[in-house]
Amino acid sequence: MYIPPEIILNILDYLDCTSDYPTNDRATLISLRSASKDFSAIVTPVLFRDFSLHYGVSRSVPQMRAVASSSTLRLHIRSLFVPSESFFPLGKDVQFNIKDNYPWSRGPVLDWLTTNNYSQATPVRKGIKGRRNHAEQTLMLHHPFREYPTRPWQQFSLSQKEFREQHQEYSKALSEFLDSCGNLEEVHIAMGLGVDTARMPVFGRILGKYMIPRIISKGIRRLKVSAPSSGSVTLPFRGYAESSNNLFGKLVEFSSLESFVIHSCYGNIAWPASADFAVLFSTLTNLTSFNLLMSSPLKCESTREIFGNPKSATSQHLTKVTLGSIFLRQYDNQFEAFLSEVPTVTELILHYIVLQTAFRLPENNSLPQENWRYLFRHIITALPKLTTYKFGLLMYGAEHTWWGQFPKDAQLLLPTGVDSTELNSRTWSNILRGFELVSPYEEDWKGLESLRTVVRDRRLVRGLETNRYGDINVPAWVRDGGEWTFITDK
Repeated sequence: MYIPPEIILNILDYLDCTSDYPTNDRATLISLRSASKDFSAIVTPVLFRDFSLHYGVSRSVPQMRAVASSSTLRLHIRSLFVPSESFFPLGKDVQFNIKDNYPWSRGPVLDWLTTNNYSQATPVRKGIKGRRNHAEQTLMLHHPFREYPTRPWQQFSLSQKEFREQHQEYSKALSEFLDSCGNLEEVHIAMGLGVDTARMPVFGRILGKYMIPRIISKGIRRLKVSAPSSGSVTLPFRGYAESSNNLFGKLVEFSSLESFVIHSCYGNIAWPASADFAVLFSTLTNLTSFNLLMSSPLKCESTREIFGNPKSATSQHLTKVTLGSIFLRQYDNQFEAFLSEVPTVTELILHYIVLQTAFRLPENNSLPQENWRYLFRHIITALPKLTTYKFGLLMYGAEHTWWGQFPKDAQLLLPTGVDSTELNSRTWSNILRGFELVSPYEEDWKGLESLRTVVRDRRLVRGLETNRYGDINVPAWVRDGGEWTFITDK
């Protein structure tokens, strides 16, 4: 039976074809591609549109060489995912320990209960002589990552021939691969496994020397960096500064870059990277979209150096800002200062933003000193061109501090029950999904209503639809003055 290509393409639109997250339908696409010549001709451009490097340096290098040598496949690539694991000695199916597993990691978390002894945790793949091959590791038992599982003292060093050859082969293959991708528009760099090892800075220098210059010369429009810390985010750019024999403060302008996404930058080393971030943002002169997406469960980590630096050069063209999973510390006005620096923004997306408050709430249900009503008013005045916003789970929270330890888990201020359903640390997000604001103070809801009215009026003036910006209904668990409590997000 003949199926028109247009119908097949419409069916493929319902599949998740992205390559930078494990939950996708690429296995289905691969099966369809091998079904027939007709399917292959239609599916191949879709399958290779979003391309991801394999885990393991022994697998990613041949992969890049094969695609670079194909005159047809390389031209289909529009988006490229480059995980740090592509430079590490890994096998095909990797199981991560909990400390090395991130939202963008491809592979399950190792179940420690099934690892009864050390022999089960060593690499399962064998070399040609039957010995266990450290270059094909699959079980990540140790943190930080070990180059040789049974020899923890053996570190990565370019003075050793094996590691020097890996470096040379990977660098050459990556350069030739990038040069061959003539239609590349987006790059996603992900720092994951081994962020605390000697191999990771070398990976950053490879990206800085061979990838960043090509991002500039090719006019790449979208860049995403996923990393466990802010120091890791700037790693490729510091590598570029070192390889170009220039100071970090003398970076050339990334004038072609329109969208910059930072994902999952948590950790307590944001402060040393603040100067690097300020310099980096000053080079993004034509940036129109900026996303800062932290990981959840929410942590009480400072992000002021990350989203506090889009200054004059960057903010000239910025029209869309997305912030997610961020804890705003009390008496820290970086969020307000950030908004004041980007008056050109027309679209603002805030999801899961927690404003710090004290464990002891004000008496008579009065507003705390720092509140959402004030922030809504600031948004109105700081963003005069704002015509689109999307909020979700804007709330209050407190730091849960243990003696002698850095505060980690955020305590969220939540109603004890919603529609006769009790909230707990694991179910609250599903129960409250869809609510823009989670606050016991009616003044906050009035502030949100004022913001919505202003945005609706602006849309009317510009002839835009206003259906999504109707009146706000304050939920019963706010109007009835029910009990509220602090809950840790799990």
